[in-house]
Amino acid sequence: MELDFPHLQLSSSAEAHTSLIVQQCAAMCPPHSPLDNDNTKKGTKRPQSPDDDIPAGVEATSRKRARVGKRVRFTMTTTNTDGRPTEKDALIVIPRHVKEEDLPCMWYTRRDYRSFREDSQSLALAFELGILDRLHPDEICLRGLEANISKGHLEARLASRGTLTEFILRTQEAQKGHGMADPEMIRGLSQMLSKDACEDALKLAAYDREEAEQEFQKQDEQQETSSQEQ
Repeated sequence: MELDFPHLQLSSSAEAHTSLIVQQCAAMCPPHSPLDNDNTKKGTKRPQSPDDDIPAGVEATSRKRARVGKRVRFTMTTTNTDGRPTEKDALIVIPRHVKEEDLPCMWYTRRDYRSFREDSQSLALAFELGILDRLHPDEICLRGLEANISKGHLEARLASRGTLTEFILRTQEAQKGHGMADPEMIRGLSQMLSKDACEDALKLAAYDREEAEQEFQKQDEQQETSSQEQ
């Protein structure tokens, strides 16, 4: 396996060992078998809990009262000419106290997430049974359900994710074995390995946007035609 990372700039301490480390890591990265982490029993309905309306990720006190959360804002990233972030980059946490009655309006609740999951499962089942045409067009959107409606897609996705993660971890271990530490190398390697996925996501988003615009234009034309006939 030959790897070529022309855009990866290494520190002087790591430059001499880079080729050896990458080759060792590539040889030590076997393909991973996909794991099925969905151990939940299908078709069962969980009893309603008093915490169903508490936003997910917000802990409840002994009185079943949601704790007040905080909101986080990320600063804009400033980069150098080589595309790397500058030392001025920072994560700013701005505490903002939120009233308890405002929590349901700011986060999805556990009940919301359960409803989303049930809708996704129903849509995936309709696709499997070939009865999507019985549903209203506004209720059909398979975007994001590829792993649910295609076993091959799920297996490939898990295998790819596992292999890339293992590659990064093994590279870190190889650095330690050579008595060196270069987090910038790991960061750059991770960004390059994720580049294709990011580009695919952008292309998919552009396609969805174009399709949505065409649908809206079609609806506008139909409404205009209907108005003229009246």
